[in-house]
Amino acid sequence: MRLARGDRREVENGVKRVMLFWIAALPLLANDAPVFREIRAMTQQIEKITGWKSKRKVPAAMMNKQQLDAYLKARLTEDVKPDELRAEEVTLRRLGFIGDKFDLKQSLLDVMNEQAAAFYDTRKKRLYLMEAAGERGGEQMQETVLVHELSHALADQQHGLYRFMQRAGPSDDAHLARMAVLEGQATWLMSEYMAMQNGSTLVGKPELVEMMARASSSASSEFPALDAAPLYLQETFLFPYSQGMLFQSKIIEKMGKDGYSEVFRRPPTTTQQILHPDLYLAGRQPPSLTLPPGKFRDPVLTDGTLGELDHQILLRQFKVPDWAAIAAGWSACRYRVLEDKQRTRATLLYVSEWRDEAAADAFFQAYRKSILPVKLKQVSFRQDAASLVTGKAADGDFRLERQGRIVMALEGLPLE
Repeated sequence: MRLARGDRREVENGVKRVMLFWIAALPLLANDAPVFREIRAMTQQIEKITGWKSKRKVPAAMMNKQQLDAYLKARLTEDVKPDELRAEEVTLRRLGFIGDKFDLKQSLLDVMNEQAAAFYDTRKKRLYLMEAAGERGGEQMQETVLVHELSHALADQQHGLYRFMQRAGPSDDAHLARMAVLEGQATWLMSEYMAMQNGSTLVGKPELVEMMARASSSASSEFPALDAAPLYLQETFLFPYSQGMLFQSKIIEKMGKDGYSEVFRRPPTTTQQILHPDLYLAGRQPPSLTLPPGKFRDPVLTDGTLGELDHQILLRQFKVPDWAAIAAGWSACRYRVLEDKQRTRATLLYVSEWRDEAAADAFFQAYRKSILPVKLKQVSFRQDAASLVTGKAADGDFRLERQGRIVMALEGLPLE
């Protein structure tokens, strides 16, 4: 999620973009690593796969772990104000994605330090390879991640990645969908490059693509920081790579080489379109929604959207068995978080629309039975009907209601 009101989008941009491709100029190590001598040959192979033509040489340099660590801390301090990071934590907590004592900033730093292997800077048009990539997997690992970042560089020359991400607009879900285009395509190209090096291809082999994507879609003991992170951070970190690769594969199978540019010219607008490429190809767009009515005096802290992926994560986190089937009924969602001036109470306003009444009821029942009693503390019900639940919890009153295909929730209201 990103701060859609004020600078909310900049919080996650500030903490995640450095992990993806926004490294600034640093005192770097020598840029004559043997693997860099292969950049031209790698670029030519990516050109062959995509049909794109390189417009300029991509400079490359090495970076060590100490440089990365110093940079990440400095960049977070520079880009993310303490109040913005706190607003993100309050929002994730209010939505049910993280616990009361979870340190978001430290967890993100730990994951970024652990995961970093290479970066492409879209502003300076320069590529950085981490020493740790060679230590972790030798020359083959360096070659693999270098191809991934060169794929970013070539896409940047064709379509301007910085502007592409900025045009996502205020929707949290659209921003993550565009990130899946960037990382999914680079992961696909990296994998296709390696397959071609072995005289094979991924084209026409969906089972192989599925196997490769699934293998990279979960945390493991090799990455303890990611493995220890909440499910929300794990999934939103891995989704652009694994599910984005599957999405790109489906588009290439349907459109051939035109698919590499089509996803930039007509980007997906929701994570649902990434999860279900047929909906992207059909141009399915979510409807606009109005937040639950009421007289609310507290200032707005954050305002945003939740997509099918967010609902998958929420349902999984609270152990709903048929989470994927329920989340697939998603059509649209908006939320807003208010906070009193004393910062003692956060109020959630939530509304979602579902494919049909049955899908809406499935989510309503899952929220009522599996999420509310665990997410809120000291819950007691005043009313518990088929389509309306009201009551109070430790941090305020709540109301959960279904009206046809619409589900609305108010949580953290002032106690009556």
